[in-house]
Amino acid sequence: MRALITQRESLDQYSVGIDVLESTYVIFFERIGVNLRPVSNYHGDVESIFNDGPYDLAILTGGGSIESKYYNNPHSAELQPNRDKVEKKIVSEAINRKIPILAICRGMQLVNGLYGGYTSKLDSLRVPRKIRVDHPILLGDEQVYVNNYHNSGILNSHLGAKLRLIALDDENDVVEGFYNEEDKILGVQWHPERKFITTESYLKSENLITSFIKNRGKLDERYYIGGRSGNTT
Repeated sequence: MRALITQRESLDQYSVGIDVLESTYVIFFERIGVNLRPVSNYHGDVESIFNDGPYDLAILTGGGSIESKYYNNPHSAELQPNRDKVEKKIVSEAINRKIPILAICRGMQLVNGLYGGYTSKLDSLRVPRKIRVDHPILLGDEQVYVNNYHNSGILNSHLGAKLRLIALDDENDVVEGFYNEEDKILGVQWHPERKFITTESYLKSENLITSFIKNRGKLDERYYIGGRSGNTT
């Protein structure tokens, strides 16, 4: 199985643009049988990359903030304009070619923005979440613990159109996962490739990812949160 995967946009010591892909992504996806083809943030012709396929999956990685226009309030965080441009083209091309998309953390927030939703700074939650401290969520109708490496997220009321809620921090009403059946998109706010406190929760996260990939973008309805579909119109 082959997948395109995006990378962080950064600068080297000479202020020259570089791509950064964390080793954890390579290790995780290789272990579940997915061979990665990293996509540079400086490609001028993204469509030609797809022509090198076929590819079974497109992965939008985490790391950094998306554009301020996709937030409910403006922010001044450092941006990654080349990455944004490339990732938007990847989303569009993957949908056109009916290739499933897995959007992780920042990638999930970008997809939500493309579907009309908004991201928020999570600095006034009812139950504060600490970075690198796992916290409980509902995955379908089951409680699991997921890792936390983000200080921005999607409030349930800001979930984009046609995105089905599958994972929720129900103590704060913050979206932790969504699914679009028509466009074959799975978004998760946590990092499946990083460590979890418990092996059980790690495996449940992995099972979600592998189920989505092996079923070519089809997600089992057991992952739907009963009666809480978010904004699906």
